[in-house]
Amino acid sequence: MIKLPIKAGFFIVLMMGFIACEDKNDFNPSPEIKVIKPEQGISLSVLDTVAVKARLSDEDTLRKVSLNLLDEKKRPVSGAKIFKPDSTHYTLRYDYPINDTLLETGTYYIQVSAYDGEREFARNVKAHIQGVEKRVQGFIVVRSEDKELVLERYNANFKRIKQQSFYSDYYTSQFHSPRKLLFLSGRKNTALKAIRMENIMPQWEKRFPADRDYHFRDNMLLNGERIFASYYSEQESAVYNFSGNRMKDIQLEGNYFPGKMALSEGYIFLERINYGFSDRKLGVYYRETAAPIESYQIPAKEVFDMIALNSDSLFMAVQMDDAYKLVLFNKENKIFSSVKPLESKPKQLLGRYEDSFLISTAEHIYNYHLRDDYLDILYTGQNDLIRYDKTKDRIYILTGAQIEVIDAALGLSVNSFPLQKEITDFHLFYNR
Repeated sequence: MIKLPIKAGFFIVLMMGFIACEDKNDFNPSPEIKVIKPEQGISLSVLDTVAVKARLSDEDTLRKVSLNLLDEKKRPVSGAKIFKPDSTHYTLRYDYPINDTLLETGTYYIQVSAYDGEREFARNVKAHIQGVEKRVQGFIVVRSEDKELVLERYNANFKRIKQQSFYSDYYTSQFHSPRKLLFLSGRKNTALKAIRMENIMPQWEKRFPADRDYHFRDNMLLNGERIFASYYSEQESAVYNFSGNRMKDIQLEGNYFPGKMALSEGYIFLERINYGFSDRKLGVYYRETAAPIESYQIPAKEVFDMIALNSDSLFMAVQMDDAYKLVLFNKENKIFSSVKPLESKPKQLLGRYEDSFLISTAEHIYNYHLRDDYLDILYTGQNDLIRYDKTKDRIYILTGAQIEVIDAALGLSVNSFPLQKEITDFHLFYNR
């Protein structure tokens, strides 16, 4: 133990006290928030409006106040309402509409947050929201006829209600049924078009520079009102995350173009392929900022589809050597592991429940159970495309001009709809 002279020790204590005072003077407390309305545990229904009142204060100027709706896991489920007080004291008064018909019945949180340029603080009010029962209202059928792409709307019993034709430049469709939007992409200089399902009419379109040859990949992913779509041209490759004309992009290496893509709660997983098709990499990006995190070599000849079950578990249907396999990529451990062999060429991976998902191949439909690492065959027979209705646990299978309905719990056929003409795609259309 080193002994210091009394004067030296006193000087050090004095200096430490001075530093502590300096730190205390520089300390910037978080904004203070008092939510007056609504009360904790409030009960609401979709399409209600709730009166929100809160008093906020801070030693510094309040730069931003946000009002948001969070789900049970404290994740945002709708766009935040932003206010800019530019003062040290602020009273928030706002009639907040619960107008998102996608909301399921359950526990939510109305959140008021404040930011002063350095610190952010939030208060949550717990709410029970009664959602709208979701059911299949009908189907959108896609046909390619001569020089036109034909969209037809059918009711739940496959009675045709409406038909609309588009130029043949559109050859790819992607549907996000809860939002009632169909997205069409096509050849170069063709706008990406969003179609309303109610009347099969355009809602908005996004055009790209005419001097560049854009090729959209058929891997558009949709979440809420956001579209994650990738394209490549001779000049550049990118992945766009946009709603209408608002976007941010992921730039790729010059000799790579985007492949399959999957979304988790926090990340974008993107396959990147070099133009010689000899090299495949998995890029991991932050979902909100599109900033790159890591890149990994994919040990496969081809990736047919990807699905992210959580932020750490990404499943890929791939071809490794001469075999088809279901492969798990664990982001936490940063390893690829072969899970199960598949008997025929994989096509789609579709979420079923939190602990299982569906795998569609050329000859089978499997159900993979995550918890028990168990793969079982639900259906055997050639199929071109499948759609899944989670509300009734039904699988819709397209084969030529026939749509067959399968009970996913039993694996048995419960109905079929023969159509007069062969179709190229179809989508379930929900009432919300």
